[in-house]
Amino acid sequence: NVAVHMSNIIFRTFDVFLVVHHLLAFGGLAGLVINVKSGHYLPLMGMLLEMSTPSTCISWMLLKAGCANTFFWKANQWVMIHLFHCRMILTYHMWWVCIFNWNSVMENLGLLHFIVLFSGLFAVTLILNPYWTYKKTQQLLSPTDWNFESKAKENGKLNGEVHQKKRM
Repeated sequence: NVAVHMSNIIFRTFDVFLVVHHLLAFGGLAGLVINVKSGHYLPLMGMLLEMSTPSTCISWMLLKAGCANTFFWKANQWVMIHLFHCRMILTYHMWWVCIFNWNSVMENLGLLHFIVLFSGLFAVTLILNPYWTYKKTQQLLSPTDWNFESKAKENGKLNGEVHQKKRM
């Protein structure tokens, strides 16, 4: 969270969805540490939601390095989009587990942990995953870092693109 906020301050950007995502993840982890009897299955499923992180990081680095037109970048984008679809299926599975084990969920989660878990699951299922899947699909078709999209349009360059100086 500190790195995200520092990046937002330094680059004068603010990705609300990413901040909410990290806040809910931190709340879920804190709830798990405080309430040991809450179990491990749902937190592990929550950790599996992060399976797209390596592809996201690779995509961002290649984009910033000006390699967005390479086969490796495009293949990575396809893998990442697939992983985001897997994330959506995993959140549906988490809802199914919670609903079919409702009595155990109610018995073992404290009120605060319950609120954090279900607000996070709601946000990830209905807002964050669909938005990020859409944006990553859009990024495959038009390689830009949407956090810096307006700056790229201002100077006329793709993110990470460097104009070569003319040689004499």
